[in-house]
Amino acid sequence: MTDSPSTSPLTGDPLFCDLCAAVPPGTEILTLAGALPVEALYPGERVITRDAGAQNLLDITRHAVPDGMR
Repeated sequence: MTDSPSTSPLTGDPLFCDLCAAVPPGTEILTLAGALPVEALYPGERVITRDAGAQNLLDITRHAVPDGMR
């Protein structure tokens, strides 16, 4: 997962999400079930946040990072 832009299917313009977070594969995320690798998370999972406690994970989006951006 990255914060690199997706593109609009209509215009091809880059799309950015100010509320999206980028987490590299292998990163452990604290959940109510304990620390899990980000790849094991699914929408609806309760994750522990620093500012708002346990929150439902709303969505997961995966993007390939182009070689030049690594």
